[in-house]
Amino acid sequence: LAQLDGAGFLAVAYDYRGAGASGVLTSTKPYSADAWRDFDGVLEHIRKEVGPKCRLFLVGQSLGGAILAKYLSSRNPRVTAACTVSSPRSFAASSAQMRSGPLARLQNFAIAIPLKVSWFLSGRKSGRKRDVLFARSIYDIEAA
Repeated sequence: LAQLDGAGFLAVAYDYRGAGASGVLTSTKPYSADAWRDFDGVLEHIRKEVGPKCRLFLVGQSLGGAILAKYLSSRNPRVTAACTVSSPRSFAASSAQMRSGPLARLQNFAIAIPLKVSWFLSGRKSGRKRDVLFARSIYDIEAA
């Protein structure tokens, strides 16, 4: 970000729900297929701070790229350009792949662990606590 700032750009890093510096989750779900909807607020905030006619270049990496692709395909935002880096070309195919085979299931389980911890640290008082505790995948957490 410092290099972009040095080149005259205002670089803004979007912090995915519950990751990085975003703090404790306020959602009842630590992982949400609707996370792409957060971009509306992010872009609104940037335009409010910088100006409504600012040129926006959006970049999403890995999960952020998949979220960005979903946002761009669901909305018609006023952006100058967008790209994704190291994100699945077909989110549906990637999701199906994560459910098949022992190694994929292990990887999915490992991804679910920090989501469970984040959910419990958020202090949610919900009847779904048992479902989250015994979730074996991000899909189980989403369903909880």
